[in-house]
Amino acid sequence: MHHPNISYSSTAGSKS
Repeated sequence: MHHPNISYSSTAGSKS
């Protein structure tokens, strides 16, 4: 949750 792959739109989905 520090550096999401996508944008700061889906932190849960990004870190997942």
